[in-house]
Amino acid sequence: YEIDPDVRPVPVAGTIIFCQTNGQWSQFREFSVRGAGTALVADASDLTGYVSSFIPGDATKLTANDTGNAWFVISDQQGYQDRIYVFKYFYRNTGQGAERVQSSWSYWKFSGADKVLQVLCVQEVLFLLVQYGSEVWLEKMPVADRLSDVAPSPYPLLLDRRVSTTTETPAAIRVSAGTYNATSKTTTWTLPYTIEAPTQAWSGFSSTNKGGVLLGSAVSGNQITAQGDWSAEPVFFGEVYDFAYRFTRFKLYKEVGSGKSAANVERTQVRHAKLRYHGTGYFEAWVMAERRPKAVYTFDGTVLGSRNSVVGNDADFDRYSQGVFTIPIQSKGETCIVELHNDTPIPCKFSTCEWVGLVSTRARSMQ
Repeated sequence: YEIDPDVRPVPVAGTIIFCQTNGQWSQFREFSVRGAGTALVADASDLTGYVSSFIPGDATKLTANDTGNAWFVISDQQGYQDRIYVFKYFYRNTGQGAERVQSSWSYWKFSGADKVLQVLCVQEVLFLLVQYGSEVWLEKMPVADRLSDVAPSPYPLLLDRRVSTTTETPAAIRVSAGTYNATSKTTTWTLPYTIEAPTQAWSGFSSTNKGGVLLGSAVSGNQITAQGDWSAEPVFFGEVYDFAYRFTRFKLYKEVGSGKSAANVERTQVRHAKLRYHGTGYFEAWVMAERRPKAVYTFDGTVLGSRNSVVGNDADFDRYSQGVFTIPIQSKGETCIVELHNDTPIPCKFSTCEWVGLVSTRARSMQ
């Protein structure tokens, strides 16, 4: 197989991942050897066939998180240098061994960054060399695919460049306790860095405070002010980012030979979609149907008519952080766009989505 010599292949779980150049785009393959003796078979399956024009060319580095089932790619192509492309996958054990049942490509975009120069994943921590103007910074981020905050926090606050007033943050960059002004009844904190992107302050969880409350925000300078006395409470600071996912169009697929094909001669009228979530405290579902204004449906972790459904209450987070959310659509499947968004530090995670609709047949395809 042809290979891009600028991207070093990496071994992952008994296979080898390598890059190929396909015009202005990059293509990734997974090389594996199966069987033994005369039945030995070598193959390199295409991992980017369904997103052939998604990952830009001029890829420079590939690194893998074998424990968390993820790979990370950076590119030197102009306009894409501030992104890391991520391949995530999920294995399920079957009678014949492990089988990959889900996989996806996405990207992370770093606000304010000019270029991501290098990436390397070590023990579920991604280390990055990032250029900001004339400066180069060494940064790191956890990429473990699980909630892992310390009690009494029921979930981590997902903020970029996160610092806090707690011992979680190293002493050299730890934020000092806020200064309370009894006259204005406000608390002010000074951050250890100059704010370059919208930055927010969120209350942490303690024995006296339920946590997960937005206290204040700023877009410049190095100070954030909040109403009330928060000088003795744990507080977290960091840049917010938008999580966005767009569903493929809702349409009917039929079995054709050993694969599937879209039923183009049949009209699909979608009523609603059923989205299963878990480990989730907030998200928005955007429905953009043809000739209708955008509709936004919000899940904020509260369930009407349930016990302890109070803003800021975390006692039953595990109980209500998983379930099924109904997204009203009422539109033709092929002309409606549905997206999931979350611009808060509260986590969200989704596993499956099913839709309910009417399928009208006005013709029959001949094979």
